[in-house]
Amino acid sequence: MKLLGKITAEAERVRINIKHIDACVALFNPNAKPPTTYHDGFIPRHTAPKGHLKRFIVTQLREASDPLSARQIADAWVIDQMIEGDADTLRVLRKRIGISINTIKKDGLVVEAGMDGVCKLWELKEGGL
Repeated sequence: MKLLGKITAEAERVRINIKHIDACVALFNPNAKPPTTYHDGFIPRHTAPKGHLKRFIVTQLREASDPLSARQIADAWVIDQMIEGDADTLRVLRKRIGISINTIKKDGLVVEAGMDGVCKLWELKEGGL
């Protein structure tokens, strides 16, 4: 009876270890060390140093003759950073730019300037910069 309990416990331990790949490797080679990998998540190609996007948005709004939408600023960012402007990238950029614009709006630098269809238009606040 004791032997059956030991075998059952060992079989359960092996079954659990197979679920975990590092433990599975250790079953076959107890001296093996799993490789340590550095994983910093998925860093998109459109990331920018802290504050760079905000400066870019303010510069675009300053140089524009008409109010701009987040999509227009995203298109300019794609050209400036020389990245692919596929639909997914532009969607992410438009959202990030919208968040940055709201932050700049809270700082009192930009104001809404109406709508262009479904897109809000933004311009620098008079006397803001």
